[in-house]
Amino acid sequence: MNLPADFELLLQETGMRFVQPDGFAPAPVIPDQGWAYHHAVLSPSGNLEIRYRIDSLPRLAAEMAQMRQDMSEWVGVNNINQIYRANAAATLFNLSGGQDLQFSPFPVEAVRAEFGADWGAIADFMRPQRNPDDGYRCGALIVLHLDDRADAYMLGLLREPGVEFDLLMKNIYSLAFN
Repeated sequence: MNLPADFELLLQETGMRFVQPDGFAPAPVIPDQGWAYHHAVLSPSGNLEIRYRIDSLPRLAAEMAQMRQDMSEWVGVNNINQIYRANAAATLFNLSGGQDLQFSPFPVEAVRAEFGADWGAIADFMRPQRNPDDGYRCGALIVLHLDDRADAYMLGLLREPGVEFDLLMKNIYSLAFN
């Protein structure tokens, strides 16, 4: 299977692996819809779409260093490994239409053993009605962080609450750190 070039590059750059979920087909990446992502797959029934995003921390650190260089004063996060919680919370807030939701963190030992990450969490939400009519009514956001490497996001979008949620959970291991 051919992956999008930018997704393949990010996998290599961050030392992550992606396994195409069984029976899923690649789905088009929709630009300019409020949340940038690099790859997506669609379940055989079409009731579940999983969207993947990888934020390379070395890339982000280089961008931040360039911004600091161009400014006389800098106010921002100095440790790139501390930005993941704020970014994850902001992403969840935006995707849910401003709902005040909390992540359920995975146990540290489990997230290390199963994903090779330092931190991971999940949150589910109902999508706001003002979203474009793509038919997805709810979602679950899974976030993984590995110091000095990457923050990775898997967004599962469901047409109906609970329908194929078990399929999403079965396939959360499709993206992990090596």
